[in-house]
Amino acid sequence: MKDIEIGMELLAVSSNHKPVYSPVISMLDVDDDQLANYTIIKTSGNHKLTLTPNHLVHASKTNDISSSVPIFASQVKKGDKMFIAKSPDVIEAVEVVSTSSKVIKGAYAPLTREGTVVVDDVVASCYAVVNDHQFAHAMFGPLRYLYDTFHTSLHSKQKQGIAWYPSMLQSLGQVFLDDSNYKPMKVEDLIKSSD
Repeated sequence: MKDIEIGMELLAVSSNHKPVYSPVISMLDVDDDQLANYTIIKTSGNHKLTLTPNHLVHASKTNDISSSVPIFASQVKKGDKMFIAKSPDVIEAVEVVSTSSKVIKGAYAPLTREGTVVVDDVVASCYAVVNDHQFAHAMFGPLRYLYDTFHTSLHSKQKQGIAWYPSMLQSLGQVFLDDSNYKPMKVEDLIKSSD
């Protein structure tokens, strides 16, 4: 994900649960150096998704993606179903076989127009911190509008750190959302680098 650029098309999943290629309209976070705790979700079929604990993933108790509910990665349990894009035409359910945590260096969070992204074949939301994918997608509507209208992002090259728009939304979330719906990265999730 390190080489992703604004305008590049990535495999995503549309609101009607179909695989589509969707342009990257912004990078929500780019940080080559920050160490943080990550959740690693392994599924049957040898698929693995590595993301922050407060990142949303599509999970379900059934094999039907339309019944999936985006939840925080830290809430995914063994036996849950996640979804993989086997090809640009097929989405298939796979069972979670294990979850674990690991300290990893670097963070890259692209925002596609669809608000979803397929990473190592696994379907994930582009959003984190707020446990409601539809709400988060609505809050990023202004960025989609600007991208669609001007065919460009508000910045052509993402600098290190969280972009200004998600940072502003996080500040608003601290004011208006309760702790059960809002999970910002905690200080203890960030690890100080010794180099």
